[in-house]
Amino acid sequence: MKLRLMIALLLVLPAMGSPTTDPDPVALQQQAEAAVTETRKRQPAYALLAEQQAGFRVSWREQLRQFMAVNGRRNTQAASRAIATALGLNASTAYLSRSDDNAIDALLIQQRRLMTMAQTDTRLCSILLNTATARLDENGHAPWLLRKPYSALLPDLESALSGIVMSAQGRPARTLPEAQSRQFTQRIAARVGERHGREGLDDLERMQNDNTAPAQRCRGVSRLLEAIAEQPSELRAQLMRIYFGQ
Repeated sequence: MKLRLMIALLLVLPAMGSPTTDPDPVALQQQAEAAVTETRKRQPAYALLAEQQAGFRVSWREQLRQFMAVNGRRNTQAASRAIATALGLNASTAYLSRSDDNAIDALLIQQRRLMTMAQTDTRLCSILLNTATARLDENGHAPWLLRKPYSALLPDLESALSGIVMSAQGRPARTLPEAQSRQFTQRIAARVGERHGREGLDDLERMQNDNTAPAQRCRGVSRLLEAIAEQPSELRAQLMRIYFGQ
């Protein structure tokens, strides 16, 4: 009797351990959409991003669908939040001109944390720059904000991103005259030059150039953020708008 039971279990267990058919694509799409909808209910800022930023919701749902195709329904909400946050960091530039100064300060803190890590993490550097190589490498993998050590940053990044999006709603853009903006950027360049010499100035010049090596671009962004963070509070938000806003 025991031997027959063991044989029966051996026959059943393989079928239990792995699915015999691929997930139904229609059902998978519906499950991904449902998870996105749930995250939008929990995170109003992400609901606004999905409504206001072209392609945001489609990219969010598609990346989540790919995750679920590999992982099933495990960690779906965590993956949904991580994907939305990563997409939101790229979309946040559209809100800086209208966001509150304190919200921009909070985002600056988080960006500096990420860029400091990126100095010794080439993969993170490429992800933060949103390079074509990084987008290709990330296909089929768990969202980067679910992986260690980045997952520990997710709550603070969500909070900072939420502040940027929510504080921008219904507010006019805050811009400076071109001459004043140029004066501020010259001030920052001078500070970077004082601290890092000609190399630092070269990094500033090339950080927007997609043909420059990612490591040099990340170094330039990190040095720029460092110089901005040293400025008086009344200037920091304006500088962030000038350099990173749309």
